Amino acid sequence: MSFYGEYEHSIDEKGRVTLPSRFREELQSGLVMAYWLDNCIGVFGKEEFDKLGGELSSMPTSSKEVRSMSRVLFSRASEGVPDRQGRINIPANLRRMAGLDREVVIVGVRNHLEIWQKARWQRYVDEGAETYAQNAESLTDRGF
Repeated sequence: MSFYGEYEHSIDEKGRVTLPSRFREELQSGLVMAYWLDNCIGVFGKEEFDKLGGELSSMPTSSKEVRSMSRVLFSRASEGVPDRQGRINIPANLRRMAGLDREVVIVGVRNHLEIWQKARWQRYVDEGAETYAQNAESLTDRGF
């Protein structure tokens, strides 16, 4: 399954957010939440997170970047399972790191979801709109 789309949701007083209904079945068997790139929370199916871990494990641990990425990614990861209402509990440390407050945006990004603080997501989109075409052009050299 590919994750795509943009969905506005709220975090309740217990730190839970409801996943978009279209993604619940895919994540019902379990998921991993982790502090992710650009100050958001990445939500991965367990298999996809394991694949990511395998990719990092195949890189030399003598690399400072590999060690740093591994430490932050795995030390801040948390497993979860959506409840009957499709809610997941985002741990307080992850909410703090990503600056999540009540209003969030859940974004589908092909093989994972991202949970963004609403205002931060809007700034990212506004800034990215200016460079979207330029990025697409530069990716043509890589086969896009």
